[in-house]
Amino acid sequence: LYDRLAAYLEIKAEEVAQGDLSFNGQLPAAFIGFAVDEEGKGPSHIFLRKTFVLEEKPRNAWLQIIADSHARVWVNGKYVDEVYARRTLSAWVESQRVRARQVTDLLRRGKNVIAVEVRQYVPGRAALANVVVEATMKNGRKLTILSDPYWKAADRPMPGWNRWDFYDADWPNAVTGEIKWKISRPYFDRGLPSRIEFR
Repeated sequence: LYDRLAAYLEIKAEEVAQGDLSFNGQLPAAFIGFAVDEEGKGPSHIFLRKTFVLEEKPRNAWLQIIADSHARVWVNGKYVDEVYARRTLSAWVESQRVRARQVTDLLRRGKNVIAVEVRQYVPGRAALANVVVEATMKNGRKLTILSDPYWKAADRPMPGWNRWDFYDADWPNAVTGEIKWKISRPYFDRGLPSRIEFR
């Protein structure tokens, strides 16, 4: 934790030296889920998709997933990872509540898709997920994809739902959900994924 704090201070010192005085240390992506019902409750098991097009295969790419409370993620139909740790008093378990993986080899020129299955195990709460993808192109330009209401969502699986060629035009858009956690933003090029901070 001290090493992370030192790294954040070094990053901010560099930003200040470049004239960036903003308070930009929090995670910019929204938590998203499926639409709520008339009682204001969302489903506990959902499926999310984001389709995007790349002009070239990236030089480097990272994917980060956070969930309330369990998620599995695929890129172009290939399984990447899952996150399932819940809040505890253990610093080690807390570090497992965010999963970040390199996905460079799974992305390609043309159409790509990120697919996420999310389960909520706390009764009465909706399933929500947070996703950040950062791809660095050959010219050094960065492309960032964040979970937001432009993702597609469903409350039941369909054959091939996590593949890039699945037709999701009839899926409704995702909705944002409220999470009270304080989460730091990732700096993948420094080896720093996000962290759900102690409060």
